[in-house]
Amino acid sequence: MKLMTMILGLAAAAAVYGAEPAVREPNADQAEVKAEEPATVPAAKVVPAEPADEAPAVRVGKHTLTWGDLRRRTEAILAMRGGTHEAVMRPMVMSMVVEQFAFTAVALDAVERYGVTLSDEERAEALKTVEAETGMTLEGMLAQAPMSEEEAMADLELSLKLQKLIAEQVDSKITVADADVEEAIAKTKEEAAAARAEMEGYAKAIAEGTATIEDLAKEHSPISEAIEFPLDQVPPGVAKALETLEIGKVSPLFEEEGVAALFKVLERDTAAADPKAAIEAIAERLAKGEDFAAVAKAESDCPSSAEGGNLGEFGRGMMVPEFEKAAFEQPVGEVGEPVRTQFGWHIIKVTARDDAAGKVTASHILKMAKPATVKAVALLKPCPTELPDAETVREALKAERIAEGQQAFMLELEKAAGEPWIDPALERIAWGPKMEMPPLPEAEPAAE
Repeated sequence: MKLMTMILGLAAAAAVYGAEPAVREPNADQAEVKAEEPATVPAAKVVPAEPADEAPAVRVGKHTLTWGDLRRRTEAILAMRGGTHEAVMRPMVMSMVVEQFAFTAVALDAVERYGVTLSDEERAEALKTVEAETGMTLEGMLAQAPMSEEEAMADLELSLKLQKLIAEQVDSKITVADADVEEAIAKTKEEAAAARAEMEGYAKAIAEGTATIEDLAKEHSPISEAIEFPLDQVPPGVAKALETLEIGKVSPLFEEEGVAALFKVLERDTAAADPKAAIEAIAERLAKGEDFAAVAKAESDCPSSAEGGNLGEFGRGMMVPEFEKAAFEQPVGEVGEPVRTQFGWHIIKVTARDDAAGKVTASHILKMAKPATVKAVALLKPCPTELPDAETVREALKAERIAEGQQAFMLELEKAAGEPWIDPALERIAWGPKMEMPPLPEAEPAAE
């Protein structure tokens, strides 16, 4: 579904960023201000006092988040971000802290209610899995946490216990019968045949002149208007055809990556530019001794150019893989060889690295790639192009049922934790989560 997902994403972005702000015309009665009306002085605004640190900000069952803890955790997260855009980020971070507290309260009650414990072997095995998934050591994870090491370890321990609880109460109980697999395969075949027949009918109507792709797209496609998209984001076969398709003509019917599609190219810009030559020229200048920060300010296509290419400190998983690999492997203080990523070509200079904590401080120079683009009308229809084997279907059904089961289980845990109380003062400081929960059910006894 990559093709449809990509085009739908571009359409959504265009709708958001391409919209023009509405301008309200003045009412005719308000066009002129009467001279005889005296000017009024607005009343002084009364600013409510900030709640005291020991005052409760949020309560979930027997658990309380004080205003002091809320402020402390918020400031710790903001500090990790380098203090940028604090005015905008603070209410968002406060909301995140509240959500995390509510989740932690639910989890604490759940593991206590079910009597969940971890043996040393279970804990060690779970930590190995976490380290393998994150690519970070335990020490590195603790160093990046916006809290004390003791608090971070407690959160990690709770997370491991909750995972064990969910695995026991949900995951281990999910099964998929052979009949369910056969039914899913048969349904997929039927849907594919119906979608293919529908799209073939559209292609025939367009060819015979009884319908236009514009009208059909408005009525049947998830994208009703023409959209511009880069060719490197669509399957190679589609991209190659759209590069040469005559402007104004409708393409043959494509069936790629789970989507059947017809296109009509309206505009095309194939002057794609690979900035490799430009980045190599910059590398030569740096090798001759030019100042990295000065060159970054003059040449980099990244917003960080204003800071001489400085990206500040970042950890594993925060950059694309190619960039991260170079930043964590090249020598500190040296200018690395050009690196290619999905964004273009980079030259990286690492100024500090803490391998134990999994953190790097670096600057870079970016020359962005300019992909070939087309503007086209796209008539799209989901259409399975390859039928999966039985085992793949079984695993997909199991994963779907596990996800549904986990969601239902977590809702039950939230019910058991009770409806949270949130200080109304949060409404003027942060847009806290709307946690509406049903009445508290009777709790099950803890497992022996």
